[in-house]
Amino acid sequence: MSPARISKYPPIQGIGYDLHMVMAPSQPPVPPSPVNPVPIPVYGWIATIGNPAAGFAITGKWSWYRVTTEGIGNILAGHDWGMGQPHVPIPPVTATPSIAIRTLSSSTKYWLPSTPNQDPQDGSTRGKAGSVAISFPAYCIPTQNCQDISGVGFVAPTSICFQLMSTREVGFTWGDVLNGVINMACDAAAAIISSKLGTPSGSAGAALRGALAGAATNAFVTHVVGLLPPDAQGAAKILVAGAFAIGLGQPPRDIAAAVTGPAISLGAGPAGEKAQAGVDGERPRAPERAGHEGIPVFE
Repeated sequence: MSPARISKYPPIQGIGYDLHMVMAPSQPPVPPSPVNPVPIPVYGWIATIGNPAAGFAITGKWSWYRVTTEGIGNILAGHDWGMGQPHVPIPPVTATPSIAIRTLSSSTKYWLPSTPNQDPQDGSTRGKAGSVAISFPAYCIPTQNCQDISGVGFVAPTSICFQLMSTREVGFTWGDVLNGVINMACDAAAAIISSKLGTPSGSAGAALRGALAGAATNAFVTHVVGLLPPDAQGAAKILVAGAFAIGLGQPPRDIAAAVTGPAISLGAGPAGEKAQAGVDGERPRAPERAGHEGIPVFE
């Protein structure tokens, strides 16, 4: 076991390198070069991670300390910066409809947990207690970002986020790494399946409508399900996501895409924790209580 910092809420900033398709028409930098009439299947983008709005209001997972020496919250594993993180293609491409779509549907998630350190979720909506997200002693950590190749989505740990300075240390093991990898792999599988089922991305208009519908579904479902008891939220999210997609009049393939992510997520958490326990054995779990301090590395 090695020491790691607890990632503190709110996060400060992040930067990432993503792979995304560039939709036509795209503009080379020097007129009078013509716009590119066909999509570029895979291209390098810079993700600037600094807009906290969606993470605060829709996708956030953090815990406020009830009694603290630092006066700041803890980020939980799975916290997502959410939509609205500006994405820009690396030149020579300077303009494409994909800029708006990528920014609207962006995602940057904390995937490395200290598994037994469970904090109550005080994020965008109340939820089941979750493991704290860790940071390196330099107050930064790799995070997973949205990606796609030819419109087929996935995620990969190609970004780095920076947190507030903290003196809080917890144990971090190879089992925790495996837990995080399993959850990230499940996110990638959900993204791949959803992108194959969802609205084809060959048309900029269709892709933008699909991104807007996806953002609306995610916001609505998250807040409706957040009204339920934490133990019921996982299964309810599948049902509510499907019902809301039907209510929006989406075709069957988009309805299936809406329920895919919640369905995979329902099993990802328990699978990751079992894998972690298989590597590390049973580690003592920090009790969920007011003023909880986590498990110190050194007694």
